[in-house]
Amino acid sequence: MKDDDPRQIIISKIIEQRENNASQSEYSTSVSPVSRWLFYLALIPVTIIVFFVGFFFFSILLAIILVAMAGIGARIWWLRRKFNKVANTQEDIKPVEIEDVEIIETVIHKTNKK
Repeated sequence: MKDDDPRQIIISKIIEQRENNASQSEYSTSVSPVSRWLFYLALIPVTIIVFFVGFFFFSILLAIILVAMAGIGARIWWLRRKFNKVANTQEDIKPVEIEDVEIIETVIHKTNKK
């Protein structure tokens, strides 16, 4: 392989970066336990605030859903009431049975078409 091959250059750069990162991690300082505990203590009020804000928005969403369901329920109740009222009106009209019928007169119209 040639020295100016792009693949070889990329691979050598990656190896150099890994070596640099490994040498930097040796000199990095660790986080002290006191600062870690202070961070956890700061998370407690943040967690409480997030909980109450979430509860507030959830209660608003729940109220909107309940109002929508009440509206839909009222509409269905109204339509069923109207349907039952129409059905009861039709039941009140009873058909009359005719027992005896006589044909009185028969009229036949004849037209003269030419």
